[in-house]
Amino acid sequence: MKHKILIAVDKHTSTELLLTKVQTLLNETHLKYISVFLLDKLIQPKAVVTARGRADEEVLERIEFEMQFEREATSRWMNFQSLKSFEDLDELVSYSTVCDLLLLEHVDVFERFGTKNIQTLIDRVHCPVVILPNQLEHDSIVIVNDSSLDIVNLTKSFLNLFNPELRKLPLSVFVDSPETESHILNERAFVDYLKLYFKNIGTQLMDCDAASCIQDFIHKEGVKPILLMNSRSMKMFNESKFFKSGPIENVIAFVIKGEDK
Repeated sequence: MKHKILIAVDKHTSTELLLTKVQTLLNETHLKYISVFLLDKLIQPKAVVTARGRADEEVLERIEFEMQFEREATSRWMNFQSLKSFEDLDELVSYSTVCDLLLLEHVDVFERFGTKNIQTLIDRVHCPVVILPNQLEHDSIVIVNDSSLDIVNLTKSFLNLFNPELRKLPLSVFVDSPETESHILNERAFVDYLKLYFKNIGTQLMDCDAASCIQDFIHKEGVKPILLMNSRSMKMFNESKFFKSGPIENVIAFVIKGEDK
């Protein structure tokens, strides 16, 4: 199976560390076709002062970075395709229609590029987005299930893209209070589907907003989960400054655009 992966990088990116994370996290038996783009060229970081007369130097840095990335990717049996240049977000969104995954390297993208800008990016791209922590120390999986088809599609993408060994981790499914009989049936069908792949599953009813419930769970249990949710839930997490609170920086967020229910 082949996967087309788009990775957002910047001039501070450690190519070796980044691709080691990708290699560890994703299914190693699948061919990976990787393109990268400079996030700081698409979205201007906060408090950045652009120096004059650096055009030629930036071109050389770009060429050097591209060559280094290609060497590192090739050494890991990944197919490096190109260093993309997107003129604006619309162009990135169009390209994302043919991608299986968009990868953001650090949770500090919210701080560096602005929460609103990153939320807009996640809301608009047509492929799932994974936001990596500085260290891969995950020990569990959490799904924020709002009974939408988004979450089912995201879970299928997770099972397809990620390392099958991750299915051995404990899985917690957080669900809203059921409002209708259809809601209850959807929840049961989803959990039955999960049982095909995961052996250690628990469900928890959210008696507060998703961000507060998950944050309380992480602090109480001391876990470092891979967190699956749609962009509607992600917005609540950002509003609560979830990704700026201590141990949360170890969370891997895997997000899909939330479609209208």
